[in-house]
Amino acid sequence: MAAATQQNRIHDVWSEDAEKAVIGSILIDGDAIQSVHNIISAKDFYHSGYAAIYQAMLDLYAKGIAVDLVTTIDRLTESGKLKIVGGAAVVSELSDIVASSSNIQHYAKIVRDKAIRRNVVSQARNIATKATDVTTSLEDIPTSLSIDGVQKMDVNHVDSAIKQLNANIEKGYPGLNPGYDLLARTIRKVTPGHLWVVGAYTSVGKSAWLVDFICRQYRKSFDNPGIAIFSTEMSSEQYILRILSNHTKIPSWAITENSCHTQQQAELVNAQIFYSQRNLYVYDKLYRIEDIDRAARLIKKTRRLDIIAIDYLQNTWGEGTIYERMSRLAPILQYLAKELQVTIIGLSQVSNQFQRDKSSSGVFGFKGAGEIAASADVGIELERDSEDKSKIIFKVSKNRHGRTGEGMLAYTNGFVRLEEIADDPGYNEGRE
Repeated sequence: MAAATQQNRIHDVWSEDAEKAVIGSILIDGDAIQSVHNIISAKDFYHSGYAAIYQAMLDLYAKGIAVDLVTTIDRLTESGKLKIVGGAAVVSELSDIVASSSNIQHYAKIVRDKAIRRNVVSQARNIATKATDVTTSLEDIPTSLSIDGVQKMDVNHVDSAIKQLNANIEKGYPGLNPGYDLLARTIRKVTPGHLWVVGAYTSVGKSAWLVDFICRQYRKSFDNPGIAIFSTEMSSEQYILRILSNHTKIPSWAITENSCHTQQQAELVNAQIFYSQRNLYVYDKLYRIEDIDRAARLIKKTRRLDIIAIDYLQNTWGEGTIYERMSRLAPILQYLAKELQVTIIGLSQVSNQFQRDKSSSGVFGFKGAGEIAASADVGIELERDSEDKSKIIFKVSKNRHGRTGEGMLAYTNGFVRLEEIADDPGYNEGRE
């Protein structure tokens, strides 16, 4: 009787409505799976039929196949699971459960919460069974619960972190050479797990700076770091053109008009060969953070990835006002940097309010939300010099882990490359 009561309690700790709503949301909007595949797995579903349907959807997603009613039923048929879930009619009925997929993350979190609670109940029952069995050795009785999905800060966790820290120190703490003297003096290294936000007004040169930074990573290093550029403005071809121009110091117009002289043509060919051998990836059709997340994870899994660059943040797609979108985006990027152990560099527009309050202290007012500045480990400002428009004031105005500072960059060779002006007096020893 007691065992039956416990089983009923486990049955009660689930939400059929939430499980059906997750499946229904994906059936009417296949892209919705991108926002929940990292929240729940098939094993989190209590209903075996819904679990099988969700697994079929995950299989399609992993293969890059569009997820919809037809492909899902086809996948279930192929895997021999269609009869188990109740047939095509049952799957079809689930597509009428919700009117839109906008709340899918909320439904997924309910499913995950219930799964964690069932796991706790199951473990507690196992502990109780062993504790009441006098033939069970005390050493074989668990004394604590493992709550999957809920990280606890305990002695083992701290000890593991200390060991990892010491291991990193012994082999040379991870990170890439930042390529600029100012950054070498302040942030020291391009460190995995950190989020940078680079802010500037329109036409100051955010993209030009990013191209220069990337080219420095390859010119000044014996390493071949993995860098993924997600451009929400320029095409991949335009980005590559700028990179080749920066590398060779040949103006982009000379490259596109095919008017390079013999020596320049040779330099251009060598540059094309050089970058074709780099771990460099350029995307120009991924505007949603879910798509960027998916592409980055694929690179990290199959190749090498050290830096993710998004040009620019305000152009990413999402629901709500720009403030709402940027508020959601900031912690997602911060989490993604830590999870993938990469540096994320997001280019950002600057708010007009900051333009009016230029005399105020603090970090640039990134357009859309203060959460961007709050989430960033490093905040960099770019501003055209008022007296010489070929120069850019280059500031590390936020550094969560060390010094801030200021320097000067100058466009050279017909605005194709940025050079650092040495010995600038603006160096600042301040700390956040």
